Amino acid sequence: MHYHNRILLLIFNLFWCFIDGHQFPERSYKEIATLFNAYKENDERAMVFVNLYLKKAKSEHNLKKLIRGYEEAIYYSEKPERKLLYADSAIIFAIKSGDEDKIARSYLGKGIVYYYNRRQYKPALDEYLIAFKYSKNSKDLYLRNKITYHLGMVKSYLGYYKEAVEHFFEAGNYFEKMAKDDENVTVKINNERGYFNSIYRLSTCYKHMHLYHKEDSLINIGLAGLQKRNEFLPELGLFRKGKGIQLLRQGRPVEALEQLVAARDILSRVEDHASLTNVYFYIGQSYLEKNDRTKAINYFKKVDSLVNKFRFITPEIRSNYETLIDDAKSKKR
Repeated sequence: MHYHNRILLLIFNLFWCFIDGHQFPERSYKEIATLFNAYKENDERAMVFVNLYLKKAKSEHNLKKLIRGYEEAIYYSEKPERKLLYADSAIIFAIKSGDEDKIARSYLGKGIVYYYNRRQYKPALDEYLIAFKYSKNSKDLYLRNKITYHLGMVKSYLGYYKEAVEHFFEAGNYFEKMAKDDENVTVKINNERGYFNSIYRLSTCYKHMHLYHKEDSLINIGLAGLQKRNEFLPELGLFRKGKGIQLLRQGRPVEALEQLVAARDILSRVEDHASLTNVYFYIGQSYLEKNDRTKAINYFKKVDSLVNKFRFITPEIRSNYETLIDDAKSKKR
């Protein structure tokens, strides 16, 4: 372990020498990108190298690389406020480039920050609609359908389920077709991921519309398609969650709990806190169905803890608080 740490420290010091420019010649964009690609999303340590990338792009007046640099800055910045500042910069330089695909992509990026990092859904929708406008004549079908998918996400959250269904159906069809046709492994996986996410989100719309036979069918399709597919672990967690909710609705709490606990373990591992909030809620509901109120309350408290930490709440978990309030009242009697 100590040897490993010394190696890491050596590498870090070499990087700083590289940055100071005393020991190494100027690096290419690809070489700098290799440095920040080693970090995870929201890891501010990567910003040392992102800023180096941006500095190089500014000195060369390279609009394309500037836009890419600000997109990376959005990805690695931790604070949503800084993400929005970088998103605005990406938009400014995209507009200067005159490239409508880049403009669409930059507005999409800002919308994603509003949706996932700020939980501000109306501003997210506004940005997605601008992105959609710029992408209407684009030959980049992947970009167009990615925007369509995100439009479905925010409309679904705002309760426009019929409109969201159209978006997810369109995006799902595209991603499914491309996943079958493309021979590039990386591109194929990206399209498969788009397909599985689209049909999962479509299933949640059907759930809210009480079209349970359609929801159940899509959940089963997703689970069957994700068997032994380790590269799609986050998606498997979502479909496990969907299956658990389905079984709970059918009055099968023991089987529901099995699926929901599996979803909990997966979503905890991939740090999908928004989905995990819902999973905790339905695990609590499963324990209520089994007349185990103590365990149910424990999970409802976990929901409250995640909501307070990440500021994410959905209408369906409102009863979580009703149960906690009732429990608090009963203890005062």
